[in-house]
Amino acid sequence: MKILHLFAFRFWSGPAETIFNLAMNQRRAGHEVYVALNNDDDVIRAEESSKPYFQNKNLLLSGNYLLSPKHCGLSIFKDILFFSNMRVDIIHVHSTHDHFIGGLSSLINKWCRPRIVRSIHKNNISMPPIVPTHAVTAPCRQFLNDMGKDIPKCILPAIISELYVPATNRNESKKYCSYQKKYTIGMVSTFKESRNHRLGLKAFAEFHRFNPNSELILIGDGVEEDDLRKLVSDLSIFDKVAPMHAKVFYD
Repeated sequence: MKILHLFAFRFWSGPAETIFNLAMNQRRAGHEVYVALNNDDDVIRAEESSKPYFQNKNLLLSGNYLLSPKHCGLSIFKDILFFSNMRVDIIHVHSTHDHFIGGLSSLINKWCRPRIVRSIHKNNISMPPIVPTHAVTAPCRQFLNDMGKDIPKCILPAIISELYVPATNRNESKKYCSYQKKYTIGMVSTFKESRNHRLGLKAFAEFHRFNPNSELILIGDGVEEDDLRKLVSDLSIFDKVAPMHAKVFYD
């Protein structure tokens, strides 16, 4: 089966790693898989590009397309024509912009009628009314409650365990985690240079000088973990930074 992912985003954050892992698992299952990313050429140095990750595994789709929500009109029309000339079985879309372009390109595809699968990565998303949706995936069942009854739905175990339940009472969650009467600052990210945890630690050390009843929670792992632990010690905030390792909280 030929699967094309459309992802109008270009940074290694948000759902990028999830989509990468999903595409790799689909390829291991024997499918031919490619991913089209946002090809906008403006540079944001504070963010890490996701292109090298997809290129290194030969997942990145080459070609003259843009797939950027910042551009409209002619660029969208060109993208629709570009993707409508591809022979694929499934177009897997990950945002409203992807959905619009992928859906219209499937309707005018001269070779076949690809099925449109929409992945929902957050709640309160919008679904373009004029384009087809043949199936929907989500990381947890709560995200699927507002979808149409006739659309097949699936929890993707490759993304997150179905055991996850979003918090329904934030105050109770705070009490459970003992954060009720503190300034609690959190950061969930891989410990690597592009995430700039060093700046975050220095900023927190300055904040803590004026707000002693504060704490910092870092959740993640990565190559910079040991260096960050040393910086925490050097900044004398060791007892105010929660242990740095991957955690999962269930409400």
